[in-house]
Amino acid sequence: MFLPEFDRDYLLEKGYQFEEKIDANRNGLIIRNWFLPTGKSAIIRFINHTTKRLS
Repeated sequence: MFLPEFDRDYLLEKGYQFEEKIDANRNGLIIRNWFLPTGKSAIIRFINHTTKRLS
């Protein structure tokens, strides 16, 4: 686990279902029950500040 405890506690308190993943030395956070407003696209930002846009 890489998230600070206060971040993990916040997500749990808000009822989010999430996973912390580490792959190829990159940290990723998957939030299963979080939805973007209509017309918005997701931007994923890794801990090392690499940015990817999902279409």
